[in-house]
Amino acid sequence: MRMKFLKNRSRGNKIFWVVILIVFFLMVFDVARGQYEVWKGQQAVEALRLELEKTEMEKQQRMAADTAGGSTPQETLQMFIDAVEAGDYELASKYFVIEKQGEWRSNLLSAEKTDE
Repeated sequence: MRMKFLKNRSRGNKIFWVVILIVFFLMVFDVARGQYEVWKGQQAVEALRLELEKTEMEKQQRMAADTAGGSTPQETLQMFIDAVEAGDYELASKYFVIEKQGEWRSNLLSAEKTDE
């Protein structure tokens, strides 16, 4: 009878340790998964930072290359008016902010077509 009790106790002990190991591995896996998610988030933020830096650098290069315009806003406005009066809409569009130049070129060209 004592032998049977020890066998049952030993078997119960093994099951206990197996359950403890499973719980331990699940906890380790959960922590590792959380760390992986944090790492993935950091990688995404870093990629976004690099893309923003690249975009900003390209914008600065476009602005440095943009030499159209006068030394004052009033002079630039007068240059724009002169270009429109001369019918040079390509030149007139260059007196706008770089991001809006294409839009204004299209607007000026479509306005010219409706006047004809």
